[in-house]
Amino acid sequence: MLTDTTRIRALARAMITGYATHYPEESFAVEAVEEEFVAKIRNPETGAESRSFYLAGKVDALIRRAGVLWLKEHKTAATIDGAYIDRLWGDFQTTLYAWAVEQVRGEPVAGVVYNVIAKAGLRPYEAGKKRKADETEDEFAARLAGWYADPKAYHREELLIAPAREDVLRAELWELTQALLDARLRNVWYQNPSQCFQWGHPCAYWPICRSCDNSNVIDNDFRHADVHEELSPETDHGDRKCTTYSMWAAFRDCRRRYYWRYERQIVPLARPDEKLILGIIVHAALAAWHKSRDLAAALAVIDTESGKSPDQPLAF
Repeated sequence: MLTDTTRIRALARAMITGYATHYPEESFAVEAVEEEFVAKIRNPETGAESRSFYLAGKVDALIRRAGVLWLKEHKTAATIDGAYIDRLWGDFQTTLYAWAVEQVRGEPVAGVVYNVIAKAGLRPYEAGKKRKADETEDEFAARLAGWYADPKAYHREELLIAPAREDVLRAELWELTQALLDARLRNVWYQNPSQCFQWGHPCAYWPICRSCDNSNVIDNDFRHADVHEELSPETDHGDRKCTTYSMWAAFRDCRRRYYWRYERQIVPLARPDEKLILGIIVHAALAAWHKSRDLAAALAVIDTESGKSPDQPLAF
């Protein structure tokens, strides 16, 4: 029977190989891949810069078409349907990133091109009544290649970002900064029960909440992890602290989850779940592909990332 590592590697390789075949030519120029940014957070009413926080992040890609700058955001999805496409409009992250890139580059970002690849639901066959032996890795890879030969496995959606949308975002981001300062001042980090189980899986910090913050659970099942590990080391910003989309999303969704990850700086000892691992590996491979359009280089990234041991950090 194929191991989970082998299965994820085969799936990621099929996704990237199929993607490279489906998009042999592009109508845009890739201007930057995985470019980091640092932007100021300002009071939308006065224009004053926050004395407590600044915003940092990393965009999947910046592309230019007909002289106009766009964000390119990679996504993997179990199903690409109307409901999925509709949800993209409310994507807080891309609007935030577009606003930040506009600050840094001093030019408008027209919108975002969502680059979506479907995740095949295929599983390796196992020996049983219909088979004498388990499916081999090569056999599984061949089935995946057939699945990714279907153009329906790929979708690109373009969304314009209206200035009014950015105005709403700036106001919301400022309100989040004020709410976080208040939470720190009063040391109040309340739980949002609606976030305890998402997509059929418990929150990573559910064991802590369930045990009423039992120190044995924290000491035995969690470890220290620096915040914003995906970014380059911080430069001097005085008393201002680095913030990211992931941090603000955690604070907005559940303040207790935010507290454990970003205030206490702990993460579960176990590796992330399969969905997250696959997403990280595919993102890294797509970055390699768009940098060089060298399929061998992109596949080598997959082999490297999927081969890491549980205690090694995956690429971001």
